[in-house]
Formats: sequence, structure tokens, C-alpha cells
Amino acid sequence: MASMEVLLWKRYGRLGNRLLTFGNLVALAMSRGWQVHNLSFGEYADSFHHFRGRSVASWTPSGNLGVLGAFTNTRIGFKVAARMLGSAKFNRILRFQGSIFEAPDEHELTVADLARQGLQDGHSWLVWTAWNLKFDELREQWRGKLVDLFQPAVHVVAAIDDRLRHVPRGKILVGIHVRRGDYAEYLGGRYYFDHAQYREMMLQVVKLLSPRQVHFIVASDERIPEQLVSGMSSTLLDGTEIEDLYALARCRIVIGPPSTYSEWAAFYGGGDLLVFTGQPPQSLDLKGEPFFAEHTA
Repeated sequence: MASMEVLLWKRYGRLGNRLLTFGNLVALAMSRGWQVHNLSFGEYADSFHHFRGRSVASWTPSGNLGVLGAFTNTRIGFKVAARMLGSAKFNRILRFQGSIFEAPDEHELTVADLARQGLQDGHSWLVWTAWNLKFDELREQWRGKLVDLFQPAVHVVAAIDDRLRHVPRGKILVGIHVRRGDYAEYLGGRYYFDHAQYREMMLQVVKLLSPRQVHFIVASDERIPEQLVSGMSSTLLDGTEIEDLYALARCRIVIGPPSTYSEWAAFYGGGDLLVFTGQPPQSLDLKGEPFFAEHTA
């Protein structure tokens, strides 16, 4: 019997949201033998080795596209599918047939929730629009294959290598995601912190990791003031969204407010993710001691 083909159709958020949703769904597909065709990843596809030049980013168990995957990967097929999936009438038909899996955006879904939400394996194809997936254990189980699938394209790797070429060797790399911008409004500004708070946190990290020396890799959605890192060994990133994310992925520790961007960076690179809530950490409970060589420069 042919494996079920899942069409992911969810343009929610930016790169971090798209990666985490796609990665979680592919992990689920790997565990169940499904195919996944992501119709909502086209704007990022050329930045990834395995998806470059494709209208639709796909994963299949055999490497061969199914009927829907082959069709949607043509220019005409993609336009037809996008038009249909964007139609409220067509979505009502899908719901009537039980051929769509959806959930409210604010509803976090675990693997255990799927059956309760009515997910069934018996379809030849399924449209998937749920994005808030919490499949951490499953994603970790398939981490090796996911890391290979989501490796950045050669030109992205080259840009990161060039930006980090002057990072001093022998220091622990700590990534800092200074997320401000839209966080001024998100959840009433709960995770919107000024640069002084980030600096205080970074100074505390230096103390906690002493006598090991630290080099900070800092990414932000706005200009980073030099005062933030004054007196610290650091590299301020100024590349594209994906270049900065995968630069953070090279760090032993990634620190930032709750964000799918920093979550994917830590997952992909295998480092620790520490959530910054505005107060300096009192301790660092890190996995994988001793520090891995690939997370030092």
C-alpha cells in the first residue's frame, strides 16, 4: 500500500515557525512512513541544500515523490493546489471528507493529542494546517535524519564561515538571540527586554562558565548597539535570517526569550537552549559535559 501523502499548508510566522512546524511534521512522517510535501516553504527553499530549486519542499521514505508530490512540484500543479487550498469552499469539502487535519493556532499539540483530534492514517492523502506542534521527543529521535534534511545550502554555509572566520579558537561559543521588534507587542511585551537586561545576563553567563572563556555570537532583528558587548569577546551577526539562525546553531549554548528561531538553532546544532525571562541565570544546568569540540572555536 502506498504511503499517505501529507500536504502541509500553513503560512504561519517566519523562518523559525516554518522550520519547527515542518521539522516536527517530518519527524512524525518518519515514524509512520508518510510522505510530506510542504507548500508553504517556497520562499525559503533555495536556502536549503535538499530543497533548492523546488516549488515544494518534500520528504518521502523512499526518496521518490508520490502522485501529489510530483504534481505539486510542477509550476502548474503548485498553482492549482495553492488556489484550491486557499478556497474556503474547498476547505469545507475537505472537512466533510475528513481529509484535513487542523487545530486552533493557540492549541499546542503533542503526539498523544493527535488521535484525540481525529487524526487517522487511512487516507491516501491529507491536508495539514496545524502548526503549534510539540513533538520534542519524536524530533530528537529522528534528529540525525532531520539535520541532514535541513542542512543549509552551500552559499549559506559559505556566508556563515566568512562571518565567523575571526572567532578566536578555544572559547565556548554562546549564542544570544536578542529578540525585540515584534516582541514589544507580543503577549503584552512580556518577553521584550532592553539591552541592559541582555548585557547583565551575558555578564552573568561569563561568570558562571568561568574559568572557561566565552565568545558570544549575537543575533538580533534590529541593530545591535556596541555597548551591549563592550568588554566581551563577541561577534555581532548581520546576515540574512537563515544565515544568522544557522550561525547560532554552531553554539554550545543558545540563549534568548521563548522563540522558535532559537529553539530550532539549538535543536539543529545539538546545543543547550536556555530561555531568557529577563533575569540573569543563577546556574547553568547543561547537558553533554564535557563541552563538545564542535561548539568551541
